Amino acid sequence: MQPAHPPVSNASGATHGAVALCPGFSVYLDLVRFGAALLVFLEHARLSGLVASVPGMDHLAGEAVAIFFVLSGYIIASTTSAERGWRAFA
Repeated sequence: MQPAHPPVSNASGATHGAVALCPGFSVYLDLVRFGAALLVFLEHARLSGLVASVPGMDHLAGEAVAIFFVLSGYIIASTTSAERGWRAFA
C-alpha cells in the first residue's frame, strides 16, 4: 500500500519533510477552515445581538480560531517549496 502523500523531492532528487497536498484533501481542509471562520463570525454576531444563540455552538469561537490557524499553518507548510527558501516570501 502506497502512502497517500508521497514525500516531495527537490531538483537533485533528495526528499524533504514536506508532503504534497492532494486537491481532495485540500478542499476538505478548506471546508473545515470555513466552518471554523463561520463559528467565529456567529459568535461575534451573537455578542453584538445580531443573531440569536445557537444551541451547542455557543462559546466555541476560541477553539475555532485555534483550528483555523493550525490548519492554515499546515496548508502553508505543505504548499511551500523548500528549494525557494524563506527569502522568496520576505
